[in-house]
Amino acid sequence: MPSAILNILIAILVCQAVARHIRKLGAVALRYFTVLSNLLCAASCLLVAAMGLIGSIWPWALTLKFVATVSVMVTLLTVFVFLLPQFGSKFLLTGPDFWLHLACPLLALTTYLLWDHPTVTAPVALLGVVPVLLYGIVYMTQVVFRHKWEDFYGFNRGGKWPVSFAVMLIATALLSLLLASV
Repeated sequence: MPSAILNILIAILVCQAVARHIRKLGAVALRYFTVLSNLLCAASCLLVAAMGLIGSIWPWALTLKFVATVSVMVTLLTVFVFLLPQFGSKFLLTGPDFWLHLACPLLALTTYLLWDHPTVTAPVALLGVVPVLLYGIVYMTQVVFRHKWEDFYGFNRGGKWPVSFAVMLIATALLSLLLASV
């Protein structure tokens, strides 16, 4: 029951924060990995909560929750390691960003560690890389090759997108393996 309550709370908080971003930015808000990873997390949380309340949670639903948890932890770590030094906490940890960058990822990690932990093999653990890989391809295509988006994360500064892309994938793979092993 605590898992279901927290998972539903996560979904509500994410939906409210994303709605605030969309009211402020319009559809552009859906370009951000933070928003997309949190929406994936909210969907997986609702699925796990509903299954848990009905009776049993299917293993694939827990695997989806694992993938979503990895994704929001990538968001949290990217904010703290890379973006906060550039943009400061006033921009990244206030309003809806507080929920999407910090609170909801930590709540998702908590539910994952305490209740919603699937048995994850190393190959399955690498599924945690899929959202970052897909988003990275879209981001780099739009920023570097098509010049349709500004480089809002700063990953292409000085033309260093191959390094940024590789670092993000390797860091995500390590994070996935770490979360799978706990």
